[in-house]
Amino acid sequence: MGLKSARILSGWQNQDGTHIAALELILEKGWKTYWRSPGETGLPPHISFSSSKNLKTVRIIWPSPVVFGPKEIWSVGYKDKLVLPLRITPKDQAAPVALTLDAMVGICEKICVPAEFTLSQKLQAGVKKRHPKIVAALVNKPKSARQANLENIDCSFSPSDDAMSVKIELTLPHVGKREVMMIEYEQPNHWVSLSSSLRSGDILTAQARVNRTSGPIVSIERSKLRITVVSSDASVDIGNCSK
Repeated sequence: MGLKSARILSGWQNQDGTHIAALELILEKGWKTYWRSPGETGLPPHISFSSSKNLKTVRIIWPSPVVFGPKEIWSVGYKDKLVLPLRITPKDQAAPVALTLDAMVGICEKICVPAEFTLSQKLQAGVKKRHPKIVAALVNKPKSARQANLENIDCSFSPSDDAMSVKIELTLPHVGKREVMMIEYEQPNHWVSLSSSLRSGDILTAQARVNRTSGPIVSIERSKLRITVVSSDASVDIGNCSK
């Protein structure tokens, strides 16, 4: 229900030996699925490639998401369909990659449900023809901070109980309607709870709490705090707090 089809698009091999493939999800009309961080509601996607053969690494390349849902329970993701590019590094560049993908993704119309599936595809070495759906998804990426005319970023931190409170202030022109600032902490066993984003002129402010699954947080690695501004129209990859 909600998920019409799921498949791996096999793509092509680059001159450096890496493969570009993609996961394609087609949803029923009006259904949505989620970005790597789903927002206030929704289910975060879980994707594993551990059963694959001749696979060294996989990097997921997330296309630009949008904000959807009611103001109080907004989410971030994709409407009707998703082509999710994968950059795959094989152990042996001259041999095929037997790619196996195990996934659990959230899909949502009025209520959200998990969709679980396993897909397999052989990626042949030497394929040069580019798949137009994957090319389009690679082009549809968040704007860079420079492209969006980011002027300044200010990050401040303060301990709060066993968590770390974070306040981020961006000097950034409007990205689009219904802007939210997504804050992720790229460290295992940590998670981020968000508050609403507020805009005053060119200043966009958001607060968050970085939590740890066990034990208090005593410090934050600024370079691992990843910031993305998402609206109903576009998104901007701001970068991190080390800048």
